[in-house]
Amino acid sequence: MQTCPKCGRANDVTRKYCVRCGASLLKRDEDSTPEPVKAPKPEPIQQVSVETEEPYVGPSSEGPSHLMKSEKAEPTESPVLDRESGKAVVKDIL
Repeated sequence: MQTCPKCGRANDVTRKYCVRCGASLLKRDEDSTPEPVKAPKPEPIQQVSVETEEPYVGPSSEGPSHLMKSEKAEPTESPVLDRESGKAVVKDIL
């Protein structure tokens, strides 16, 4: 039998962990205590220069005004009027 170093419970010699508290029953050498692992130091951040671009400037106030000007469209045919209502009738194009 081996005794748990944490709770004192007697355990079978084949056990690796205490049946009461779950503590490790493996014998450790006092001299082989692992040293704490040190976290690596972060590398210094390198300063990076940022090139600035010219800001986007939209179209000038003039813009594509020539596209906005429209001339009045003239009908190619005279309108067809409905006999009863007298309103213009739209012909099917297709």
